Amino acid sequence: MGTGTLSSFFKLFFVIVISTFVLSCSKVNVDLSNSIYENLKIKVTSQSNNNSDTSIYRGQNYSLQFEKQDKHIKPILITPIIDYDHTKFNISDVIESIPDKIVLNPDESGFKVNIRIKSTLPAKESFSFSVSFLSADNSLAFDLDKYQFTVNNSIEKPVPISILTPSQGSYVNSINQNVFLISGNCQSVNEIQLTSSSPYSGIFIPLSTVCSGGTFSFTNLDLSLFLDGNLEFNLIQKNQLNEESEKISLELVKDTLAPNLTITNPLNGDVISSNILVVYGNCSEVNQLVSLSGPAVNPNFATCDNNGDWTGSVDISSLLDGVLTFRLTLKDVAGNENLKVLTVNKLTTAPTASLSSKPESYSKNRTLAIQVQGANVDKYKYKLGLNGSLSSCSSAADYSGWISVSSLITDTLVSDAEYRICVLGQNSVAGLSQELLTPTSYTWILDTQPPSISLTLVGGSNVNISNKSAFPVSIDCSEVGQNIEILIGSVTLTTVNCAFTTNTFNLNMSSTPESDYQLSAKIVDLAGNSMTSPTVNIKVDITSPSFGGSISDGVEFYSLTNTPLFSWAPATDSSGISSYALAIGSTPGGSDILNFTDIGNILLKFYVFSIPVVNGQTYYPSIKARDQAGNWSLAIHGDGWLAKQSSWQEKLYFKPLVTKVSLKYGQAIALSADTMVVGVPNESSDDNQIHNGAFASSDDNLSLSGAVYVYKKGTTAWTQEAFIKPAFAKTNLMFGSSVAIDGDWLVVGAVGDSSDQNNIVYDPVGVIGNANSISSGAVYIYKRTGTSWAFYSYIKPKNNHAYMNFGSSVAISGDTIVVGSIYEKSAEGLVLNGTAVSNDVSLLEAGAVYVYKLSGAVWNQSAYIKPPYPTSNGNFGNSVAIYGDTIVVGSTGESSSQNQVYNGSSPDSSYENSSMGLKSGAAFVYRTNGTSWGLEAVLKASNSDQNDNFGVSVSLYKNTIVVGSHLEDSNQSSITSLASTNNSKSNSGAAYVFKRSGSAWTQEAYLKASNSFVDNYFGSVVKVYENTIAVSAVGEKSNQVTIINGENSSTDTTLMNSGAVYVYYFDNQSWHQQAYIKTSNNNSEDVFGFSMDLFNNLLVGASIKEDSSLTGITTSPGADNSKADSGAVYLFSR
Repeated sequence: MGTGTLSSFFKLFFVIVISTFVLSCSKVNVDLSNSIYENLKIKVTSQSNNNSDTSIYRGQNYSLQFEKQDKHIKPILITPIIDYDHTKFNISDVIESIPDKIVLNPDESGFKVNIRIKSTLPAKESFSFSVSFLSADNSLAFDLDKYQFTVNNSIEKPVPISILTPSQGSYVNSINQNVFLISGNCQSVNEIQLTSSSPYSGIFIPLSTVCSGGTFSFTNLDLSLFLDGNLEFNLIQKNQLNEESEKISLELVKDTLAPNLTITNPLNGDVISSNILVVYGNCSEVNQLVSLSGPAVNPNFATCDNNGDWTGSVDISSLLDGVLTFRLTLKDVAGNENLKVLTVNKLTTAPTASLSSKPESYSKNRTLAIQVQGANVDKYKYKLGLNGSLSSCSSAADYSGWISVSSLITDTLVSDAEYRICVLGQNSVAGLSQELLTPTSYTWILDTQPPSISLTLVGGSNVNISNKSAFPVSIDCSEVGQNIEILIGSVTLTTVNCAFTTNTFNLNMSSTPESDYQLSAKIVDLAGNSMTSPTVNIKVDITSPSFGGSISDGVEFYSLTNTPLFSWAPATDSSGISSYALAIGSTPGGSDILNFTDIGNILLKFYVFSIPVVNGQTYYPSIKARDQAGNWSLAIHGDGWLAKQSSWQEKLYFKPLVTKVSLKYGQAIALSADTMVVGVPNESSDDNQIHNGAFASSDDNLSLSGAVYVYKKGTTAWTQEAFIKPAFAKTNLMFGSSVAIDGDWLVVGAVGDSSDQNNIVYDPVGVIGNANSISSGAVYIYKRTGTSWAFYSYIKPKNNHAYMNFGSSVAISGDTIVVGSIYEKSAEGLVLNGTAVSNDVSLLEAGAVYVYKLSGAVWNQSAYIKPPYPTSNGNFGNSVAIYGDTIVVGSTGESSSQNQVYNGSSPDSSYENSSMGLKSGAAFVYRTNGTSWGLEAVLKASNSDQNDNFGVSVSLYKNTIVVGSHLEDSNQSSITSLASTNNSKSNSGAAYVFKRSGSAWTQEAYLKASNSFVDNYFGSVVKVYENTIAVSAVGEKSNQVTIINGENSSTDTTLMNSGAVYVYYFDNQSWHQQAYIKTSNNNSEDVFGFSMDLFNNLLVGASIKEDSSLTGITTSPGADNSKADSGAVYLFSR
């Protein structure tokens, strides 16, 4: 610090604070000669920082603040004087401005000098300068000391940064857009600023970092807000003086969309059977690489070609078979990746098939059920054959096609032998098969034949005291070496060994109680086949067999071509029957034709025996039985059979004892065993009694009152058994308009009965004789006791109304009666079980059927039956038949257009009546379960047509129904299964045969007359019994007067409406015409066959308009025609 002349007047203090740049100065205290400036203090502060920092920086303004400490009375003029090195630079290059004069007034506390260091001062340039002040009043100036300043300008000016990463045009992708890095070189301690260009200038505001060690970095930059496209960023650096470098621009491209990469082959889960994995697909980045990683690695696996395709392959031979997972990656130029995971199943080892459920080494099962298994086996093929003759398993010959392992080998072996099976497995997906290896092979022996074993008694079947401990038996066996169980009943008595094919053993039965036993032997072979010998009965036996009855030799007549069928109740004996013997004689008990011949032990106790027979010869069979001990029984005998030709013959001719014109004897006929009933509703006597025996009334006092004749076959001949008139005979009663008989029960219909009664009475006194319900009809029931007939009951329907014709048809089977009422008027289609009926009368001549059942001694209504779709003029019940639990009902007026059989209880609307099927007709089948009746089927002709009147007649035997359709029109003249649709022979007629299986009915045959003509009315009446059917044709016209046995008939048409009956038989395969029957006094308009019945080998038929005057029963019909339309009945037999 120097001193001057003014130092006694004041002191000057000067303080400088240095930050980045260092300023050095010397502080001078000056005493001036007078003290008016004493204690003048100078303080330097920086304006630019505006804080306590007194550093001086380039390019900034600074204030040198002087504070005075003494007073003065005059203004002081102070002139700043700057001294500097003129050789180094000009002051004007360093200091930008300084005041020329400073006036310090007495009232001021100090003064201030502003100095600005120019920004053009080079960095790191050091220099010194001094400031001195010249102070003077109005007269004097004083030269103050210099204040020395040294400026060390160490802060460099910032230069443009250099960017290390990324390079210009680099990509921002989906991977780095949230962690983007910008880095480069810079000047240490400078601040680096990052900004973005429009339109994203507001995203960075800006970002800044500090240059450290000559580098900077912006890490984890989030560029997700920027859209894909071109981006521009600006970078500058600033030093402590806020001097900025030149801006550096960084241009980038943002692309975050992943490239397209698809794998088209193989697909996930595919099986790879090669050691070279070939993968291909589609891509979107031309010339870019698809890399592969996983169990095998190839970064240059494939290249995306110009077509957008790629294909690569890799050797996977070193990888084990199994599931392999690979990763395939495609990167675009921006670095976006698309990763696809491919999982495949490597399968390069040929599968090996194994067999389960295969036969044992010895097997008795012909049917195979072998399961093919094995790792990776999904298909197999095999060959099977006899071991030794089957081609080698390694040969491709004889193998089947490939079969899924889900299917078993199910061959059925034909013959017992040693078999071999060869099996190859395949994995069809991998295309690998066991053909590359040794095929699976298996052999076994098929033995399905049970071993043979028989046990015979060596010394007879009697075990006695002498042989009980050593009872000898002989056993023959086929499985040598196998054990044999000897069974007594089902208990093992002992076990022996089949040492030889024939063995004799002595059984110890000393501990076995005496009784009847069955002895047998059982053996099991290696295949598991077992066989038990037939049992042998052993016992002490001293009694001969006995029979419980005589021989039954079937029906009375046999043809010469048939063989007799014998049956008998089995003989009995404590030791059992071993056999029977048959003898045949020409007299009862004789054996002159065939001596007793052993016929074996016939289990069903019947025997069909063929011997030469002579027509007209009677043969008598005898049977004897032999027990196990050899004892023969006494013989039993049959009543014989007559051998005769299989032909129908006219045997008898029936006329009433009183023959009258227009009597029309025979309008109704029924036949049961040895009894025939003839209904004569035109009979007109006033008799009202039952006459047992031969009788007839001769008066005509009650026109059409009606009568019934009963005939019975005796030992040698037929005779009249009764003449029956109702207790209250009335005019137009028409008693006998329908008849039915079963055993000792007789049912008679009287359609002209007109009482308004509606109940069942059992006393003739209870019959109301009024006429309040015209032609309502009634049914009379009679019962035979011994040879006498008596009235039993009188039945009227509960819904009785006029003109219903109750009793127009009747049928009986056992304890059940069926009654048809063809004009009943109810419109309800239902079956009412019990005593209920419908009282509706809205449907004219619809028809109904009533079922009555005998309970104890009382007949009760059990059902009221209507068809499902009743129709006006349906005439339901015009014909009825019953057998056991089944009823069939004809309805000639049924008018549906159906031509199919309906099986079930609820036919659909196609079975309703329509104009298309007007009076085509139908037959309805009903069946009972024991308590109630229900519809089982609706029968329609397969060639159903309008006005055919199908159902005019019906007949039922077991599971066979025959239905007549007398107005059917086809021109067919043969028997077929299908009906003809030709309608060129009007009213020629037909009959249809239906068969039941279970509960289903089907049409079995279609019968036409062999001489079919227009208006023959074939099917007027039909009857079936066992395997025989009879069909009448009342309009048949031939002049034939003999029976033609066989399939022929007369073609003559000269006797109009003379009538005929055709007989058919079933030979267990089909129906055939057996006979064509005409009466021996055949005449025109006789209408033979108007009524008819068939039982066993008897056939009866009526010609109600036959005209002879004969009376009674004869063998020769009358030839005169003096009693027009008196009627006759003919009996035929075979």
